[in-house]
Amino acid sequence: MRVPDYLCRILKNYFQNRVLVYETNVGQRSFRVTAGVPQGSILGPTLWNAMYNGVLTLKLPAGVIIVGFADDVVLAVSGESIDEVEVLVTEAIEQVSLSWGSLTTLS
Repeated sequence: MRVPDYLCRILKNYFQNRVLVYETNVGQRSFRVTAGVPQGSILGPTLWNAMYNGVLTLKLPAGVIIVGFADDVVLAVSGESIDEVEVLVTEAIEQVSLSWGSLTTLS
């Protein structure tokens, strides 16, 4: 699916030149923000859904579920023993990393 140029420009502008300004005990400081979406933004949840839909719909091993809430993702793993849980969580993390993380360059 091709995204129209004007939408690409809007999204590019949305992520450029963002600065966090905050107060400290020695005065005001600023920090250039290079990741994430602006907190409280209207577009933020939609962009999060678009980005994370792929990981939330992965087919994971039995006993493993993935849950997204707010801006976080968690793997929940259950098994008969600690050893089984360790194997399942390792498989799930590898699957997420290989099939989704490599496509998005996220880890």
